[in-house]
Amino acid sequence: VDGRVRKSYGHYKPASESAVVLKDHHEGYIGWSEYERNQELLAANAYGKAGGVKSGRGGRALLPGLISCGRCGRRLVVMYAGRGQGYPVYRCERGNLMMAQARCMSF
Repeated sequence: VDGRVRKSYGHYKPASESAVVLKDHHEGYIGWSEYERNQELLAANAYGKAGGVKSGRGGRALLPGLISCGRCGRRLVVMYAGRGQGYPVYRCERGNLMMAQARCMSF
């Protein structure tokens, strides 16, 4: 626009809706069937998806996204304290972030 590059994001279109899909046109690192299987696994592991398998989001925490607060029922978040790699600290932050309430718990 006006001589500048204009980028936009979030316009993903599945291959089934594309006008042209050239399967096996070039040699790839993995085959088409393995690619489709990987896409299904990624969709199943999407973080925060209701009823789905929860995936880790990196870091050293053992149970990120899997523990719920016993008081309010919201999912606990993981933060890392200390120098370097740090150690994981689980906190119930949702009430604090959304309604400025005190944290339910932290450990």
